[in-house]
Amino acid sequence: MLNNIPTHLIAGPLGAGKTSLIRHLLAQRPAHERWAVLINEFGLVGLDAALLTTDDDGVALGEVAGGCLCCVNGVPFQVGLGRLLRKAKPHRLLIEPSGLGHPLQLLEQLSAAPWAGVLAVQEPLLVLDAQALAAGEALPESQQATLGHAGLLLLNKAEGLDDATQARIQAQLPPRPPYWTRQGALPLAELPGFSAHADSGGTLDNLPTGSAPLPQLWRSPREPICQVQQQAEGWSIGWRWHPSQQFELLRVQQWLSDLPWRRAKLVLHSNAGWLSANALNGQALHWQNSEWRKDSRLELIFSEAQDIAILHVGRLAAEKNLALLSKSFQALQQAHPQRRLKLILVGDGPQRASLQQQLPEAVFCGLQRGEELAAHYASGDLFVFPSLSETFGNVVLEALASGLGVVAFDQAAAAQHIR
Repeated sequence: MLNNIPTHLIAGPLGAGKTSLIRHLLAQRPAHERWAVLINEFGLVGLDAALLTTDDDGVALGEVAGGCLCCVNGVPFQVGLGRLLRKAKPHRLLIEPSGLGHPLQLLEQLSAAPWAGVLAVQEPLLVLDAQALAAGEALPESQQATLGHAGLLLLNKAEGLDDATQARIQAQLPPRPPYWTRQGALPLAELPGFSAHADSGGTLDNLPTGSAPLPQLWRSPREPICQVQQQAEGWSIGWRWHPSQQFELLRVQQWLSDLPWRRAKLVLHSNAGWLSANALNGQALHWQNSEWRKDSRLELIFSEAQDIAILHVGRLAAEKNLALLSKSFQALQQAHPQRRLKLILVGDGPQRASLQQQLPEAVFCGLQRGEELAAHYASGDLFVFPSLSETFGNVVLEALASGLGVVAFDQAAAAQHIR
């Protein structure tokens, strides 16, 4: 067993390039060393482990999802780190906290029991987006507080910045060693504390124990697992799909381009093979080949919770069974109070006034045609169709053509169109 394992905290804001840096460091791992990487993600669907997965037997990956490490420093973090150390028995440990986390608090916790003597925590490395700094974007307070404690400031995405711009950025930062780079590249010898080595003869017997949480299983290969989380730092939603499901890249890109996400991470089984992407603030996706094969994953982080647009298109009349629509939507609101559900009704008719009284928060758009109607379909997330008597159901076809999931009875028109 080993003790005083050199432990490197790789911190930095969302999208600065922490995962890219770790990928570069892993590629330089000495062949005689075993390394472990503990990854913390803000969302509940882990993506970084999938993005970092390789066929390298000398690297062990562990995850703690659901918030920054210092905030989840109870059973999940203690057990997750203990389990990773016992499994890997590493010569070196890398820890990547969430870009929305608090690195200084984590440093304090790693230097206290039960990790004191087991881990030798080195000065942290702080990854910064040089392009964002040049544009005047402020660092989050938690990252600002870490600047003066960093053993190295990795100024990533520095391509295209002239000497004057680099000097201006440098003047705004505390006097800590800088390293200007692109795509997260860093020689291993520049990693703060790289010269430190673990001691032999230690024990991991006193570390927290526990079994790994069981992953959720798909009820059907065609039905994804969806997980949502709301915290003070933001709102996340993520999906996991069975590996048999295949995605069209163009449609994925078009869908993402219409959403105001702060961060997007995804690993997908696509029509072009298994690919991964990682982007910030609506940037274009740059796909890379991925060795991950366990499932397809996509996670988005937003500044605030997003509305789920539930759409109905049709005449607002009794024969459309709209009383059931009203009751169903109210039941959904009660069953999922944490979700921001928005009911949108396109069309007009004799029941509009009574429905507006029953559903005061719903959006009534009136009669729409042509491009305006197409825009309403494009803005929806789910199409609901409570009618039991439609003979053709043109709106069902229009919703399906717009890429919407459709909830309807398995009879009449809907039964003909949905398989």
